[in-house]
Amino acid sequence: MQTKRYEGSTLQYLAIEPDGYDPARKYPMIILLHGFGAHMGDLAGLAPAIDAAGYVYICPNAPIPFQIGPSMTGFGWTPAAPPTLSAPPICLPRWWTTQPRGIRPKRGKSSSAAFRRAE
Repeated sequence: MQTKRYEGSTLQYLAIEPDGYDPARKYPMIILLHGFGAHMGDLAGLAPAIDAAGYVYICPNAPIPFQIGPSMTGFGWTPAAPPTLSAPPICLPRWWTTQPRGIRPKRGKSSSAAFRRAE
């Protein structure tokens, strides 16, 4: 596989081409988007593990740089929340935390296979 670095008008990105890449042939494309604080090279190593011969992979760098440590810059897709705000709590719907209506465990059984329809 061969990796090429490109500078687009708004994003930098890596293009990873399979061995024996033929520009006249059409290849399916997989776009690998990194997470907050990472960069375009973080996911490039996954390309050979997915399929080394059949795809072209594009790994764009998110457009917003962030200082993530001393002399370390990461990138994000959206602006970070101000440090005084915290993430909202995860709210699960009520059905997620309770048994489905009409389903009750059989007495003396503890496995998921031991459920019967309540009458």
